[in-house]
Amino acid sequence: MSEHLSRRDFLGTTGLAAGGIILGSGLAACGGGGGSSGAKVFKIGAVLQLSGADSAGGQLAKRGYEFWVDTVNKQGGIAIGGKKYRAQMITQDAQSQPNVGADAATHLITLENVDAMFGSYTSGVQLAMNPICAKYQVPCIAGSAESPENWSPQPQFTFGIIPSVDLTADKALKFIVESATPKPTTAAVLGANEPFSKEAAAGSPQAAAQGALRLLRALGQAQARLLSEAEARPARLAGHDVLYLGWPRDLSRRPALPEDVSPLVDGLKLSGQSYRGAGIAAFCAFRPQHRPGRVAALFLPGSPDAAAAAIYKIPHYGNDSYLVFKDGTNRAKGTWPVTGSPLVHDFAETPR
Repeated sequence: MSEHLSRRDFLGTTGLAAGGIILGSGLAACGGGGGSSGAKVFKIGAVLQLSGADSAGGQLAKRGYEFWVDTVNKQGGIAIGGKKYRAQMITQDAQSQPNVGADAATHLITLENVDAMFGSYTSGVQLAMNPICAKYQVPCIAGSAESPENWSPQPQFTFGIIPSVDLTADKALKFIVESATPKPTTAAVLGANEPFSKEAAAGSPQAAAQGALRLLRALGQAQARLLSEAEARPARLAGHDVLYLGWPRDLSRRPALPEDVSPLVDGLKLSGQSYRGAGIAAFCAFRPQHRPGRVAALFLPGSPDAAAAAIYKIPHYGNDSYLVFKDGTNRAKGTWPVTGSPLVHDFAETPR
């Protein structure tokens, strides 16, 4: 394509300016009349993992891009400024290595003179491509990269079409938990040493962290800090009130609960009654044994939905020591027996 294509032209043509990709006729902006014979060529470069550790995903992305090219050309090509351009894709192998991917992007732009770029399958290679596209002002559609590291710098010439993984990982985990039989109680996130895997792992507990922050704000503790279990060392907790979101796995970090409370694998046992299931959310407040004058609380939701349904109701039960909700409805509440109160005096018998 000999004419200069601006970023605005490309975005308007692909549909990204309107917030999405439109496949086929919407992208080609034509009514299907005539073929692309004799049309000028719109060259698109694609940097993909065709070999190496990520080749399975790279080959899948390649087939998807080729399907787009075939579909557009069958509908007459891309219409830009009243002219039709036949789409031609030129692919380079990133070999599943970011530095090779950067070199491949440079080759496609400077030697093949592509008009636009299709992005890599993995975030690591895409991150290496972004500054190359910005340097030469060639627009790139990142069709697969999901790491938020791609978007936090707000690259001028790279555009995503799917949400970043930190916004979706918790939803995937929720689906797995709700669909599995029996329901899992723990999860391990395994991945490669690559930005997507790291962000997926970080995003998995995101719903729980957001729920904790909402609960703290509802309790008037907006300045509270979130700590992981590894960070919650006893010395660090000294002098602070503590809200436990879930039951710590490390025995040394578990607070001593009142006698009537026993956490279960999938719920809570309270005064001899067991409360289990995804709809259960339990909350109890108590005095920690080794932090005089401080308050501790334990929040055990059976699911993110159960947590959301209970969070804003808990502060309205100010006189109760413990609460149990099921699907947002209070099922149990009460106060702990008074022990060791300064208002209570035991009169010992004296010899007569």
